[in-house]
Amino acid sequence: MMEFAAFPFTEAKVFASHQPKIWKDWSCATCSTNITPQRRAGAEGVNSLCNACGLKYFKKMHQDRSQAREEKLSILRRMSIAAVVNAEDDDSLTGFT
Repeated sequence: MMEFAAFPFTEAKVFASHQPKIWKDWSCATCSTNITPQRRAGAEGVNSLCNACGLKYFKKMHQDRSQAREEKLSILRRMSIAAVVNAEDDDSLTGFT
């Protein structure tokens, strides 16, 4: 009778790209670490943030943009509703006096 091993693979494959790198002449502008798998762009420029801080910065920037977009749309909606209400109140637009 043939026996099967529960886990036929003894060790997992670890890719070199997933290993954090130690950057000797660089540190993150936010947290001051020098160990990161990838450097990212931030407010200070290209390669100024570590991977974790860069992802947080990117997420915050997109949230701020979407909030500003929603506020702008809200203002435009209020302006268009006000224009419709003013047009309904203005008898000169209908041609009847």
